[in-house]
Amino acid sequence: MDTYSHINFKLKTVKRFRVYSKQIAKTHTDAMERMLDYFEQNKVSPYESLGPKIITLEHLIKKRFDGLIAIIKNIEKHQSKPLLAIMQSLIQETPEKETDLLDSKLWERLEAKSKTEAIVDPSAPEVIFHKNEKLRVEKELQQVKQELNIILKKVVVVRTNFGRPFYRLNLTEVELENLKLKYKKL
Repeated sequence: MDTYSHINFKLKTVKRFRVYSKQIAKTHTDAMERMLDYFEQNKVSPYESLGPKIITLEHLIKKRFDGLIAIIKNIEKHQSKPLLAIMQSLIQETPEKETDLLDSKLWERLEAKSKTEAIVDPSAPEVIFHKNEKLRVEKELQQVKQELNIILKKVVVVRTNFGRPFYRLNLTEVELENLKLKYKKL
């Protein structure tokens, strides 16, 4: 059995302690033990003020959050948006060049001519040229579709605690530069 001892305190302090003790523990002994444990474990002196320390800690946390937000915005600006522009340019049709317009006009003339004539000569040089050109463009389109599918398979959704999810493209720098060079030529 634990023995008890008496300590002399001022009456005003005893009243404050009794009120506080009822709030945090069942007995005065438990309350005092909890208070002493808190001071020992956290290495806090009752003569120190915690106010500035907590405010400083809060300020540091806010700075870190601001830094994280800046990093995320930088990633979005320099990685996600250019990638989105590349993906959109791959998906959209390229504008027709002048030669394409001339070829399409020639093709329309051939079609109009074929409607008036009973049979178009399939061995005519213009027809052969346009058939070959059409096959080349279709083959190129198939290659672009395959590359786009490969690129889309490398897109990963990244979900963070700090904002909305974003997309990341898992390509090496060399692969990305090769894609840029290839599609600049088109």
